[in-house]
Amino acid sequence: MSEISRKLLLMQIDGLNNEIKARGKNLTDWTSLFNRLSIFKNKKWEIENIDLPYLAVVTFSSSDEASSVFNTFVRKSIPVSTWPDLAPEVLSQPEKYKSAISLRNRRIFFPVHSSVDVQSIKLNSI
Repeated sequence: MSEISRKLLLMQIDGLNNEIKARGKNLTDWTSLFNRLSIFKNKKWEIENIDLPYLAVVTFSSSDEASSVFNTFVRKSIPVSTWPDLAPEVLSQPEKYKSAISLRNRRIFFPVHSSVDVQSIKLNSI
């Protein structure tokens, strides 16, 4: 690491700690909201809980459940995404890449960065 990079990083330490706290709170808020939503009832799902989340990762037991929930959030303009975009070579050989395709189809992601205010996202109508 160069000296200037080290100095720039040290100048941002307080901001990094604030970002860590905000991401943890947003992950907790997403989990709390999901526990109250009717579209999550009677579905087997789990949210990954890690110390410094990049995204809230929700894994469903089936791709149909994940797709249904994903489409509901998209229709309501609530930030949600899928990942990764699988290469055509993977998609053209589903038996060879069954595990990767299954994970891709059963997981959806929600932002947790500090500019997201999870509490202000309108989820009541879901």
